[in-house]
Amino acid sequence: MLEKRPMGCSERSIAVLRDLVARHTGRLAPDVTALVEIASERGLSKGEALLEAGEEAQVAGIVLEGVIGEFYVGIDGKRKAKWLASEGDVVGSMEDLVRKGPARATIRSLTPSVVLCLPYAKLRSLTTNDLAWAGFFITVMEHLYRQKSEREYTLLMLDAEDRYRWFQKHHGHIEAMVAQEIVASYLGVTPVHLSRVRRTLGAA
Repeated sequence: MLEKRPMGCSERSIAVLRDLVARHTGRLAPDVTALVEIASERGLSKGEALLEAGEEAQVAGIVLEGVIGEFYVGIDGKRKAKWLASEGDVVGSMEDLVRKGPARATIRSLTPSVVLCLPYAKLRSLTTNDLAWAGFFITVMEHLYRQKSEREYTLLMLDAEDRYRWFQKHHGHIEAMVAQEIVASYLGVTPVHLSRVRRTLGAA
């Protein structure tokens, strides 16, 4: 999908890549030029897909603008929110990128968005013969694993009110931009239950 509405790699994107590398490397920092050479910006309209279930996942990305949702879609067409990503977050269904084959997840723009796309195969190839890039990749994957583990903990161990408090802490800045049914799905409750929780906590 990279060929659709390519926007090049702007100065903003280069700054984002430099910041990403700086945050996930130590003294052995790789040359960000290698990332710039494979990166491209892609604009997405609201509702447009970055990945459809059944396709082969090929791209990881960084959200530059807007909100992107990762979903599992049931045979009844109902969506289960897997992850919500906003400015600065990594997006790309790592499970499908690593597993290969037909993707289980659908990734869709929930607002007009811009994503800085990185072909996963090229990103992995950087790590083959370069210890600096290998260290960067491992650190990023560890960061994503911690995010996934924290989300699993909130769903399995916290009640609905504490899950909503967690959501407000980590995603509160996008709540008004996302449909209530998506927020409810992300928290593992029904929209009616979410409304009740919000009233209880005075957030309605």
